[in-house]
Amino acid sequence: MEINEIARKSISEKFLEAIKREGLGKSEAAALLGMTPDYVSKLLNAVYRKDLSDNVIFRFQNFVNSGDNLREYSEKMKLVLDKGVHQPTVDETKKPPEKIEGNVSTDEVREMLDDWAKDLEDTEAILESKTTDRMAILLETLEEFKDLGYEVDIHISRP
Repeated sequence: MEINEIARKSISEKFLEAIKREGLGKSEAAALLGMTPDYVSKLLNAVYRKDLSDNVIFRFQNFVNSGDNLREYSEKMKLVLDKGVHQPTVDETKKPPEKIEGNVSTDEVREMLDDWAKDLEDTEAILESKTTDRMAILLETLEEFKDLGYEVDIHISRP
């Protein structure tokens, strides 16, 4: 289903109202949607709006129709790009091992090992989330290249 210019303009106007209401710039708004700022600029410019793919317009439309503010929507959808918005790195999520002095019971050792395992799971979840976000951005970028007439063939494998 192709989105016509009237719908694109309506989405653009509602998006502009939303970012003004929140006091956001184009770059910050784009990062919160997991996009680059040029998408926001194109959406807000009637001359270039038609150049955006329907997939990109649908992403803006989903936000506009959500009724959330952009920060809430971003949190719900987990679309934040690394650039412009801080996300913890793997190193920041690691806790240094606790120093063990004296006699330690088996239960205490098990508890520490459980804590370390939980920290490892949290780190794994962060990496998985970033991978998923990057894959979504990659797929969207590939669609943009296809819209421009390029043939794209990518092979991704997981060890």
